[in-house]
Parts: sequence; C-alpha cells; structure tokens
Amino acid sequence: LKKVSDYWTESLNEILDVIDMWKLDFSEGNLIRYIIKSKIEPDNKLENLQKALFYLKRIIHNAE
Repeated sequence: LKKVSDYWTESLNEILDVIDMWKLDFSEGNLIRYIIKSKIEPDNKLENLQKALFYLKRIIHNAE
C-alpha cells in the first residue's frame, strides 16, 4: 500500500507537469496546486482553499 506522502509526491509531479504544459504563471500555478492539495490533504482542506483564494484574488486584481 502507498503512503499519503507517496501520493503527494506523485501528484506534485503531475501538478508541475500541468503548470509547465499550460505555461501558468506563479499565481496561477499556486491556485491549481492549493486546490489539488485541498483534495489530497483533507485535514488541511480549509487552509489550502484559503491559500487558493488568496492566489485567485491576486489573479483577478492583476487582470483588472
């Protein structure tokens, strides 16, 4: 059986691949990262979603 940390390592590599493939900037990459982390780490779901919201607000602010 795999440990949660093994899943996180595999998921992180996949997240980084998506960030590179889509050519996301820092804020966009972190937005995706924290949304995914909220699913992988249910004990830290609220904290990760708050971080995702922070980056979403930055993206919106920069787009205005």
